Amino acid sequence: MNKKFKRTLLGLSIISFSMIYTFFIEPNWLDVTHHKIQIGPTSKIIKIAQISDLHTKGLGYLERTLIEKLNKEKPDAIFITGDLATPGGTAKGYSDVLKKFKAPLGVYFITGNWEEWEPIPELSKILIEADIVNLTNQKKLIAEKL
Repeated sequence: MNKKFKRTLLGLSIISFSMIYTFFIEPNWLDVTHHKIQIGPTSKIIKIAQISDLHTKGLGYLERTLIEKLNKEKPDAIFITGDLATPGGTAKGYSDVLKKFKAPLGVYFITGNWEEWEPIPELSKILIEADIVNLTNQKKLIAEKL
């Protein structure tokens, strides 16, 4: 093989891998980490789940996997910290996913930049129907004496 052919083959391989990663691997990547933080003198332990960059169109593989992991982890509270919206997303798709999130101390939502770029006109209604508190520019005490 000549040098030009090898370089072309290497370039095409890098581009192919990048495309596969970009469109198939990264969008379905679910990362779960655990951190322990003590706040104040209390010995009360609560488990919090934080979800970000969901960019959902409805209950697909990633969303079902996420819900399964949340159910297994049993968090006391869930915080969705923006970027629910995605191009082509629908009110039904967002609603179907958000209605699956449940936690004893509540589920809370904060808008992200994607909610500005891809506004969801029915967002307030969807959150209310899913029993999710919209914390955007708000504050709320979720439990006494933690």
